[in-house]
Amino acid sequence: MGHPDYHRRRFATWSRTLLVVPLVAVLFGEYLYGTRVDYPDRFWGAVVVIAFFGAWAALAAAWHYSILRGVDAGP
Repeated sequence: MGHPDYHRRRFATWSRTLLVVPLVAVLFGEYLYGTRVDYPDRFWGAVVVIAFFGAWAALAAAWHYSILRGVDAGP
C-alpha cells in the first residue's frame, strides 16, 4: 500500500524534525529566560526545556523506529 519507501521517507522526515524542534526550543528557551530573569534561573529554565524536548524526541524516535521495523506498519 503506497510507496514502497513510504515508512523510510517518513522516518527521514521525522528524524530531521527531531533534530530541529529541540534546537529551536532550546534557543527560544534561552532567549526567553535570558531576557526576563537572571543567569541561574535562565540556566535551570534551559535545563527544563532541554529535558522536556529530549524526552519527547526519545519517545517519538522509539515510535518511528517501531514503524521501520514494521510493528505499526499495518497491512
